[in-house]
Amino acid sequence: NATSGPDLVANWKGKQFCFDVETGKSLSRQPDWLESKFAYYQREYDRSFILVTKRGLKYKYSHYGDVITRGKIKETLRQLFRRR
Repeated sequence: NATSGPDLVANWKGKQFCFDVETGKSLSRQPDWLESKFAYYQREYDRSFILVTKRGLKYKYSHYGDVITRGKIKETLRQLFRRR
């Protein structure tokens, strides 16, 4: 999704996950919109992840959902989509 909603939605074993990439610009420009966006994701998806482009943003986004950095993408996906 380039214009609205999460950047990536994945379905796995009956669950729906969303991933959203954040650069930090919305934190200062649109904090109210950001709050409502992530509240919507938590209501609509089984789990939502925020991929931050800079490690320093991890703590700023942590109250919105599960935050991952570039270095943790593979590990997160491996844990999420492992065969059971």
